[in-house]
Amino acid sequence: MESAEIVKSVSGFTCLWALLFFAAPFVFRKCAFSSEIYQKLSKHKKVDLCLRASSICAASCAWSFAGYNLLYKLRADDPLNEPNDFASIPLLFMTGFFTLDTIVCIYLREEYGAATYQYFGHHFVAIVGFYNALRYQECLWFANYRLLSELSTPLINIRAIMNAFDLKEKYSSLYSANRVFTMLAFFTSRIATIPYFWIHSYRRYDDLLNCDWKIIAMLFLSGVVLDFLNIQWFVLILKIASVEFKKIPKIAKEKTETLKISLREKKDNVYQTIQTAKTDFRENVSYRINRVRRRLSALRPE
Repeated sequence: MESAEIVKSVSGFTCLWALLFFAAPFVFRKCAFSSEIYQKLSKHKKVDLCLRASSICAASCAWSFAGYNLLYKLRADDPLNEPNDFASIPLLFMTGFFTLDTIVCIYLREEYGAATYQYFGHHFVAIVGFYNALRYQECLWFANYRLLSELSTPLINIRAIMNAFDLKEKYSSLYSANRVFTMLAFFTSRIATIPYFWIHSYRRYDDLLNCDWKIIAMLFLSGVVLDFLNIQWFVLILKIASVEFKKIPKIAKEKTETLKISLREKKDNVYQTIQTAKTDFRENVSYRINRVRRRLSALRPE
């Protein structure tokens, strides 16, 4: 593909994701679960949530397209320099989203703190790597394989949105399920895929040497950088998960004590109800007996 064609397509997709980004506030203002809280959030937090909403759409499309390409359009043993327009589509629209994400991250650099530099590093190697793959139409299988990592992105963003709108307690079961699925998706798509990527790179070593040096450099540079970041993020997820798991016995104990107190109160209420019923029954029987006695006394001759 020509550079001008790539820039034009990427710009178009950047505008598309920007359109979703600017439409997100209207959705948050209209939804019952978010309308009241959204108005009270800071400007930076609102921008962050809008970016996450558009990220959910972009990542879902990227993972779906890449998975389809790997199943039906690309094969691991295909020639590395074989052009494929359909396999180029997810690279184009993810390059567009990473461009938008980079711009917004610059605006939110104070909100994200040190993580901003991780995002910049991730987006830089991804954009340059995808651009070279598109420009020279080489290593498209490797590029699409890397996009499988986007499987976990929607789940991470959904979790962040639920936290922002205080939905953790209201939808506790859904929140817990999201936590488990996020860990599984992150491990499956970002960690478990690492060995095969490098094994296949080793198997195609001779073929890779025939590719443009920019492709080779970015393939290995992006691979090292992205794998390092993914492992670092997964360790962070495990730390958070371990803290949550340590809370489980304490939470279970508290719930057990609460249940015991509740059962004890119900038992006392039932006992009190029975005692009250007995007293009422005795008084009622005594009243009726006395009433019969009075009538019998009234019937006796003097």
